Amino acid sequence: MQAGNGQLGGRVGDMTDNKSPGSLSDDSSGVLDLSDEELTANTRAGSIAAFEELWQRHSVFGIQVARAETPSQANPANAAAWQAMLVEIQAGRGPQAAFRPYLYSQVHRAATQLTGEEAPVDADSAHMTQALSVLPARWQEVLWYLDVEKMSPEDVCLLTGLTPESIMETRARARRGLKDSWLKVNADQAPLDSDCRWVREHAHAYLNKTLPQEGAAVITTHLDACDQCRKVVRVAKSMGSTVPALLLAGASSTVAGAALAGYLTHNGPVVINEDPLPTAAAVAFSVETIAPVEADVPTEQRPQTYHSQEHRRRRRSALIIALIIAAALIAAIILVAWLASRADDPDPQTSPTPVMTSPTPSGTESIEPTAPTGPGSVEATPTPSDSSSPTPDPTEAPTPTPSPTEEPTETEAPAPQAPAAAIGGIDDGGGTLEPIIFGTAAPGDTVTAQVGADTVTATANASGDWSINGPYPSLGAGPQTVSVTTSTNSTPATSSFSISAPPTPVISTNSQGRTTVALSGGVPGASVQILIDGSAITGVIAADGTYLSNQALAPGNHTFAARYYSGGRFGLMSTSITV
Repeated sequence: MQAGNGQLGGRVGDMTDNKSPGSLSDDSSGVLDLSDEELTANTRAGSIAAFEELWQRHSVFGIQVARAETPSQANPANAAAWQAMLVEIQAGRGPQAAFRPYLYSQVHRAATQLTGEEAPVDADSAHMTQALSVLPARWQEVLWYLDVEKMSPEDVCLLTGLTPESIMETRARARRGLKDSWLKVNADQAPLDSDCRWVREHAHAYLNKTLPQEGAAVITTHLDACDQCRKVVRVAKSMGSTVPALLLAGASSTVAGAALAGYLTHNGPVVINEDPLPTAAAVAFSVETIAPVEADVPTEQRPQTYHSQEHRRRRRSALIIALIIAAALIAAIILVAWLASRADDPDPQTSPTPVMTSPTPSGTESIEPTAPTGPGSVEATPTPSDSSSPTPDPTEAPTPTPSPTEEPTETEAPAPQAPAAAIGGIDDGGGTLEPIIFGTAAPGDTVTAQVGADTVTATANASGDWSINGPYPSLGAGPQTVSVTTSTNSTPATSSFSISAPPTPVISTNSQGRTTVALSGGVPGASVQILIDGSAITGVIAADGTYLSNQALAPGNHTFAARYYSGGRFGLMSTSITV
């Protein structure tokens, strides 16, 4: 995954148990808030607690695939799949995108090994799975959970670590990317010089109504006569309704995909297995210890969201913490009240009391007034003065009263500084598009990004989120540095990205008199636009980095250029060629 890589490093290994590989964690509460990517990384670092959390989130769905493909050996197939996954993850391999489809593929493989029979997968499902696999890992994850399993953005937050807003933005980009990738995979299946290949290469521009009128007419005529191309274009046009069934079947098998779709419709997308990971050594699962999971979970026992399920998990520990805090507050209140009473009622035996004396003639009485010694005390009675006693000096000053101790003056704490800008990620379309830089800052702050020689600003919204998408008129190919500051904090946040220059078009004329525009050395799987006299034709770079487009052009000179393109975003422009 991409967006979270910058933050993941500090959390990897935090949950490591420091026990033998087969032992389970006594306290796995620390893993509840981690995304699937972070749980997988912590499992690689040795945390069985992290792997147990993956089990609780996803094992219910693994047993559904196993039951569909091998009803008599569902539990052994599911157990073998989880054992294989743990071995793969601890060896540094394992899932790089959504965990759920990876689990389905592992259960399908385990069921095939147990039965010796390969469950069928139709060609369209295989092509859709291939199209999904070339997308960025984060796109794959969001598409799977939102479109295939129909989760809410709030539930997907727990599994991915993204905000709901970022999830919906990623979904829009991922859908466009999957459409391009689907058309590219199907174009590669057609013969090189066939009409089907040309139609599928230009179907994206045809659907977006950016294809020149002559080309659009050619595609319309071809679709009327070709059932297969019509099906390819129909799937590309209705990504939201057709893709889920194809991907479910492609990740497991045709029969398991149908069973999963029915299960999701009946039970909903969110079911968490509260049972802990089987207590047998995790590296050597005991099939007998894995209890079967009932296919139909009563509605009242099913969590409606991952968030409500997590609250139930934490209820006991939250209650204990609340009681501890309440007890600490009560003790603090009692202590403060006791200290205050001590300050208001000092010990009368130790309080300083000045003795006042007044001069009197010899032979008269002198009276020493004294302060009361406390409640119920009486005044002192006059005592006759001894005539032989020396008369006090009238100039003698009274004993000074001790001044109360001055309380220390509290110094005012400095005002807290506004938080510095943080770069959450850079979406550069795999190094082909001008970057979208996003992150967080104090709400309302002006965020300034320095991208090479270009300075671009944005304003953080009420939630502190901001994003910058150019323009970058001075942007060049190769590695680039990004530095971000805010209007209230000059501490810079830095990051980097690299952008590729598109290939320069090579122009030739083929045997049919058409003009062939050829690109080589491109980024495989990237969408590209060929600009002919300013009109755009969209295609996808092949796996070998090439792209060919045959055009029927009017006689005369024409100007050609190329640039990477995706969902209304563009990359750098190539050198223009006039032929």
